[in-house]
Amino acid sequence: VKNKMQLHKVFKKGDFIIVRDEKSAWLLDALEIPCSQIPDLAFLYRPEETPEKMPEKKRVGISLRGGFFGDNESDIPKIHDYLAEKWYDPIFLVHTTEWYESQNDLLFTRRVMQGKKYNITNSIEQTLKLYPTLYAVVGMRLHSGILAVTHGLPLIMVSYGPKTDEFVNLVDMKWYSLPPHELSLESFVKLWEDLEKHYEFMKSTAMERRETIRADLIKKLRTL
Repeated sequence: VKNKMQLHKVFKKGDFIIVRDEKSAWLLDALEIPCSQIPDLAFLYRPEETPEKMPEKKRVGISLRGGFFGDNESDIPKIHDYLAEKWYDPIFLVHTTEWYESQNDLLFTRRVMQGKKYNITNSIEQTLKLYPTLYAVVGMRLHSGILAVTHGLPLIMVSYGPKTDEFVNLVDMKWYSLPPHELSLESFVKLWEDLEKHYEFMKSTAMERRETIRADLIKKLRTL
């Protein structure tokens, strides 16, 4: 009760509150705090044009974060090697380099891939430049999923909480998601083979949802 009263005081100071997920909206409603729920503003991101000449090997972006896998971390190098053996070019995508390992993509990847040869971006700037060259994304961070959709890319999502669960439902890709504790080489291969089989359908779904979500977001922003 004390925490709720403190939160109520904090949020009451705001003139206008926007949230991006249903759980946050529900929590604020329970505190009797008015808010507006809209999709994440990153859906408005306009990517650079796809290069005329794509890489010889199909690039697969991998964006994972620490703190959720437990013993399943040992399968991450196996998934990387599986993609490489299938003649893809897997590359880890850095979205943040702040703070401790569970937030710092460079530190987490360095530890998990210790002793292995791998490619990785070093900053969000490099990551954004790389997205237009990708074939597909294996994402975990919410914005890796959003960026995949804004680029019209098929996506396998490792969903670790309410915001990513809501995201995969929003973009109609819940069948291509799994929680971190279920990620293994076997479970990944099953999803990846299905992605390969339905690649064009997934690509068109991503592009369709991108346009629908953008239109809905702009409409809501205009009425706030």
